Amino acid sequence: MLERNYKQIAPENLDYVKKKLIEVFHDENTLVRNAAINSMTALFVKLGFQNWPELFQFLANNLNVDNAELVKVSLECITKILEDLENDSENVNYFEEKNNSPLTELIPKLISMCNPDYPVSIREYALKSLNIFTSMMPPSFILHMNSYFQVLFISASDQQHPLIRQLSCEGFVGVLEKRKDLITANLENVLETILKLTTDANSDVKKEACLFWNEFLIVEEGEPEDRLETLRSILG
Repeated sequence: MLERNYKQIAPENLDYVKKKLIEVFHDENTLVRNAAINSMTALFVKLGFQNWPELFQFLANNLNVDNAELVKVSLECITKILEDLENDSENVNYFEEKNNSPLTELIPKLISMCNPDYPVSIREYALKSLNIFTSMMPPSFILHMNSYFQVLFISASDQQHPLIRQLSCEGFVGVLEKRKDLITANLENVLETILKLTTDANSDVKKEACLFWNEFLIVEEGEPEDRLETLRSILG
């Protein structure tokens, strides 16, 4: 109903729905929380930052509480929202124009939550969100690209959690597409890292690593055509 008919819903009813969704966000029942997340995402994407800015602030504030489950659920909701906003640059740019917006402040927090000291469920959603930021590339994210890039190397070396390694591969592919200069400046380390992931014991990690090689061998106009020789030297 929110996705199809939200324009026909009276403002006072929308306000009531917003209030109730935030209230049930803390529900002990997983199914209830998941339903709240899906409804929040659907409504937020329709309303936009300008009509529901307090939601993102609410989610950002939750990342600072001493409750791992609430942090994980909040990260999951943030990830879902970012996924839906990925192709909606107008919405993202609106919030980027606001000083000290929750979106701007969120990025360094997500980077810190990729630290191996955090539970893997939290690291997973933090890294997923950062990878989506790579695709959208808002101005506030560009300022943190070097820190994010180091997170990818750390995540790639996580031997306990294949999903984290897989997400690191996804991140390297995104950086190659959006910030090739970072890859070029750290080429040897990147290629050696991806090579190890290509021979990973986990099939999903290997598949994601192979996507990097496909992208790496594409030479755009004006670029040196020595990619294959570079790859041969690494493989040798």
